[in-house]
Amino acid sequence: MGLDLKRSLGLKLGAGAQQWIWQRSANLLTVVFVGVLFGVLAAGLSYESLVAMLGQTGWRTYLVLTLIFAGGNSVLAGWQIAGDYARKAHLPVWLPTGLVAAITLLYLVAALRLIYGVPA
Repeated sequence: MGLDLKRSLGLKLGAGAQQWIWQRSANLLTVVFVGVLFGVLAAGLSYESLVAMLGQTGWRTYLVLTLIFAGGNSVLAGWQIAGDYARKAHLPVWLPTGLVAAITLLYLVAALRLIYGVPA
């Protein structure tokens, strides 16, 4: 993955520890996102409030970061699951991992188009 904690933080972590930290960071961002979303929905969401919220740079930045971490988490999870089960099904590991990565890329592009208001 693009996250290299060894170099950026000077930590001596194995690949498994880096993956664990990536997954927990993605999970934390997702939990905070869901909490904020429930708060917004409880306050009464209208089209105007949603447009105003998405117009704020900080909110957009947070959404994009959450999407990137969630996407990385899904590809990492797909790779880990493929490593366990693809060989048992006589499939190359890159096939299910690539499929998960392609689906992740599609939802990232679709979500970014929604966030930045790009027409279909």
